Amino acid sequence: MDPLALEKLTPLSQSQSIFLHAHDLMIDKDGNIHVMEWNAACRYPFKSTLQK
Repeated sequence: MDPLALEKLTPLSQSQSIFLHAHDLMIDKDGNIHVMEWNAACRYPFKSTLQK
């Protein structure tokens, strides 16, 4: 991995299983994060709202 990317990226882990098959995410104009899952029991995309 590029050393510059290592300085900017923070490893993620989850203590509770929230996502089943996360494959994509989108950040909308308000800063909310939407996580899409592939073949995850027909679940809708997960939305994480930005706290201000």
